[in-house]
Amino acid sequence: MLLNIIMKIINEWDPIGLLNHAPQNEYDEEIYEIYNKYIDDSVALSVIIFSTFKNSFGSTFLNSINDCELIARKIIVQYNYSIK
Repeated sequence: MLLNIIMKIINEWDPIGLLNHAPQNEYDEEIYEIYNKYIDDSVALSVIIFSTFKNSFGSTFLNSINDCELIARKIIVQYNYSIK
């Protein structure tokens, strides 16, 4: 369930803008890394998201840590809602 939530939100976000031209599984490696490091804290999770994409895509990744925190919050809210 958590993996599906992360996958849905990251793919909707499309942080590099690749999904119009690339396979739909373009971010799977990053999604699995975020999933495996998941922390139920938006600040910590935003750092994980930011560093994961920065390590994978380097200067192509133009989003800020604040952008990543918004995504982290979405993930946490949807996950917490789904387990109630």
